[in-house]
Amino acid sequence: MKHKLSNQSLICIPSSTQLLTSNSACNKAFLLAKPAVSSIIMIATISLLLFSSTGCKKVMECVHDHMGNDSSHVQLKWSKAHGGTDNDFCFDFAETHDGAYTVTGLTFSDDGEVSGSHGNGDMWVYRMDRSGNIIWQKAIGGSEHDEGESVTVTPDNYYVVAGNTNSNDKSVSGNHGGQDIWVVKLDFQGQLIWQKTYGGSGTEGMYFHSIINTPDGGFMMLGYTTSNDDDVSGNHGGQDIWLVKIDGTGNIQWQKTYGGTSTDYSSSLYTAADGNYLIVGYSNSNDGDITGNHGDYDTWIAKVDGSGNILWKKTYGGSGLDVNYKFVPTADGGYILNGQTNSPNDGDVTGWHGDFDAWVVKIDANGNMQWNRAFGSSQYEDNFAITTTADGNYLLGAFTNGNDGDVTNPIGGYDVWYVKLSTAGDIVWQETIGGTGDETVNNILPMPDGSFLAGGHSTSSDGDVKGQHGAWDQWLYTFTVK
Repeated sequence: MKHKLSNQSLICIPSSTQLLTSNSACNKAFLLAKPAVSSIIMIATISLLLFSSTGCKKVMECVHDHMGNDSSHVQLKWSKAHGGTDNDFCFDFAETHDGAYTVTGLTFSDDGEVSGSHGNGDMWVYRMDRSGNIIWQKAIGGSEHDEGESVTVTPDNYYVVAGNTNSNDKSVSGNHGGQDIWVVKLDFQGQLIWQKTYGGSGTEGMYFHSIINTPDGGFMMLGYTTSNDDDVSGNHGGQDIWLVKIDGTGNIQWQKTYGGTSTDYSSSLYTAADGNYLIVGYSNSNDGDITGNHGDYDTWIAKVDGSGNILWKKTYGGSGLDVNYKFVPTADGGYILNGQTNSPNDGDVTGWHGDFDAWVVKIDANGNMQWNRAFGSSQYEDNFAITTTADGNYLLGAFTNGNDGDVTNPIGGYDVWYVKLSTAGDIVWQETIGGTGDETVNNILPMPDGSFLAGGHSTSSDGDVKGQHGAWDQWLYTFTVK
């Protein structure tokens, strides 16, 4: 999981760790920092993920390449690593109306493919053609830490990018204190049209797929907040989920907070088939808007109307940590959700293998759970990406350092792990891709030709990863599946 811990602090790996070699801000581990709650801070686990050269598993003698390999379930069409010699992370992308892509994330580089850095981590936005080549790029931010988490394309082909900022200079103005949510609108060439910060005197933030277009030409965005002043009202205590409606120029039209008296995180936001909105997050509250907590953090989903009023809400989980990140609509009118669990086969959780597993939940149109499955090994898995396939089944994009249970044929370090599931949640096939370093996948986008665009990050310079610049690079690729 990738989460802010507290006001302007993140889990930090010791500076000797070779993954995050730059930045005075404690070499922040933005990839998989976990909430500072209960017993779930597992520095050792995160350190193993980010510094896998300690030998979590054996590297295959021959690094498998999925480019043009007819025997593979996953067949890469092209593969590109983007970035500079420092750390670069990909969090979201969207297809533009002319068939190109807009990509956003975080960069610490100011060389290679990255120019214009403002220091201490910038929002990085670039336009990419259908072969993965960068057309233009912009590093946007101030002198503090800034990152892009979510991007949407407007009907007139402008780009709206949402993320987080601690800055209040250079490209950023209007900071309310600490970290704010930050939204920028860019034109077709990447020129800044407007920017707005949102928040209060506490901490605000968001994660990927958290801003969407609305029919009136504005936007809906989802985040979290510890504030109860300035732009924020109605906080239930601690940290709440925060839904904000803005118009086409970024002005707030209304806002709502959801949660209880403990800590509530946002994950992502979607438009439902009936024009209402679906929120997914997770919480360790058991009061206010949150009921039925099973222990530790549970997934919380809600359907809200166009004014933010709750139509229904559900809590899923077990006695451990259970989170879901994204929704995908299914052919039967329901939804499939992806995430992670370490609940030991109790509560709503079935099939747990040990440590953290990828977790998939199938619900109907009213949020009632139809089935759930945990997928993985005795080692660590997480799952940020899921989509549907042309035959109506599901494709899970996870990552793993395992070599038992559901996982076979690891490549090295942490691998991207694709799992095709039937509509009943059974494994059709599974396959790892990557190199001898570490890889993650954060998003999968189905393409009109039946292929998929995927993106995440990688430290590899072999196997399936092409063109690595150093440290962590963004890794984007298209692929087909059998």
